[in-house]
Order: sequence, then C-alpha cells, then structure tokens
Amino acid sequence: MATASKAANAPAKKKKSNKLLYVAIAIPILSLIWYVGMMRPQGSIKFGICQVFIEKTLSYPLEFRVVSAYEKPNEVRMEFTTINEYGEYILSQVACVFRPDPVTTWALTEVQLKRVKMSQELIDAFNPTIPAILQNPPDLTLPYVPSDNLMDLQR
Repeated sequence: MATASKAANAPAKKKKSNKLLYVAIAIPILSLIWYVGMMRPQGSIKFGICQVFIEKTLSYPLEFRVVSAYEKPNEVRMEFTTINEYGEYILSQVACVFRPDPVTTWALTEVQLKRVKMSQELIDAFNPTIPAILQNPPDLTLPYVPSDNLMDLQR
C-alpha cells in the first residue's frame, strides 16, 4: 500500500512535445514543394535545336520570342514572334521534324516555316552544328501557358 501511495504522490512526468520536430520536417518539405512549383517548365534539347535553327535562318531577328511550343517524340511545333527591321511584330509558326542520329543524337529531317518547307540543303548544312548546340544548350524555358478561364487573366 505504501508503494501505491508513493506513485500517486509523485509528480506526473511531462510528455515530450514533438511539435518542434514536426515543424523542422514540414518547413523543408513545403519549401521544396514551393520551389518545384515555381520553376518554369523546361523543353527538351529538340526544342533548343529548333529554336537555334530558326534564329539562324531569320534575316533580321531584332527580337525573337517563343509564344507557344508543343513537343512530340520526333517533332517540335512552335509559334514565335519577331520584330523585323521596320519595327513590326510578326507571328510565325514552325514545325521541326527530327530523326535519331548515331553521331549527333538528333538530326533535322524537315522544317516547315510558315507552312513552307525549307530547302534540304539548308537543313543538311545545319545538322553538323548540332553537337555544338548539345555542348552549349540554349535557354530551354518553355513559354508561360495562360489558363483557359478568362477571369484568371483579370487578376
């Protein structure tokens, strides 16, 4: 009976709180989710190769900006705007078709600029430069895709 009264009179041990541990785990996880969510999507190297081809092909690309891009396994379609030598904004479309190549990884087989097929000589002259593009890739950031909801554009 004496031991039972000692246990009743002894102060109860405080349970350790794990709140600090939970916060220490939650902050890095939420930071990682936020960081990944804020990153702009990146295109493949095929997107970069097509972009460089167009930049080299245009006469006076004072400004070149990709508006939209769509990638398939062997094809890249883009819409881009340029400012020409007269200060006009021009919206154009391009479709680049690729094939696997053992030497350069990818090679252009067909390019349609404004729905006009580019000459095969121009494409064949560009293909040997692809290894240099692979070693020094251009900016592969894809353009921002707006929401389908018009009310989102108002905010």
